[in-house]
Amino acid sequence: MKKDKLVIRDTPIIDRVHFFINNGTLRLNNTRSTDSGEYLQETFNSAGVAQGSRGLQLFIKAPVSSPQLSSECLSHGEMKVSCSSEGDGSQYSWTLNGKTLRDTKASSDNETNTITLKKGLSGNLTCTVRNYIRSDSISKRISPCPGVSVFVYFQLAEVFILLTVCLGSYCFYKKETYHHKEVSRMYAVSGGSWWDSDEGVNVLRGAMETN
Repeated sequence: MKKDKLVIRDTPIIDRVHFFINNGTLRLNNTRSTDSGEYLQETFNSAGVAQGSRGLQLFIKAPVSSPQLSSECLSHGEMKVSCSSEGDGSQYSWTLNGKTLRDTKASSDNETNTITLKKGLSGNLTCTVRNYIRSDSISKRISPCPGVSVFVYFQLAEVFILLTVCLGSYCFYKKETYHHKEVSRMYAVSGGSWWDSDEGVNVLRGAMETN
């Protein structure tokens, strides 16, 4: 206040700020992350002469949101579990059946919100996320993954089907080739005539055209 008038030099907040002269409180409404920074208070006497100043560093942080868990079975029976949450400065911790999870290894990207469970682990898995403002947790009952992932089974099935089709096609081709050669041999032996053994009738087809 200067001569009973409120002076705000930072114009971007002028419509969201209120000063209580009775107790010297400055209130900033509808805060946002861009409001973070250093705020400076300058003091003047009744004659308007500066008496000093005082600075305040303000940090605006968003609280963590309710976390969500997702899991994925990997090869060799391992399981990848991710815990996702929004917020500033989030930190994650994990427990399995109420005990701090130690039988894990870090994920390839080294993110603390993602862990890889070794083969055979099961039970009640809990992820807790926190920052300076709020903390929250989520739990999920997990079961061991199979030794070989379902994806591998599908790949093996596709290879088996492909080999079966290829083998069947080859056998059909060999059979047709053998039949064609046998018919040609019988035709040559019969002197240009076809003999239908089922009907018992010798049917003259004429001479075959040669290529």
